[in-house]
Amino acid sequence: MKLPICAAAVVAALLPLTAAADARLAQRNNCTNCHAIDETGRQASSMSFPELARKYGHLGEDQIVKQVRDGSAGHPPVRGNEAQTRDIVRWMLTLK
Repeated sequence: MKLPICAAAVVAALLPLTAAADARLAQRNNCTNCHAIDETGRQASSMSFPELARKYGHLGEDQIVKQVRDGSAGHPPVRGNEAQTRDIVRWMLTLK
């Protein structure tokens, strides 16, 4: 029974590393040119990632990825790597 507890501890320990890696991924893909990582660095014209997560999180990962890739009102289409887009959306959804 110790194995599941150990696995859970390893996952819990790695979560902050994953979050930091995904924030850096958002920066490398220029998402942070408009969207702040948190509310403290928010730009006047764009929602921060936590605000986006709260507003659009109910749509689910697949729908958000589709909207980012296809474009939506006020957001141009993103033609980058779909796997990276999905990783950024997954990370964003943890910020609710």
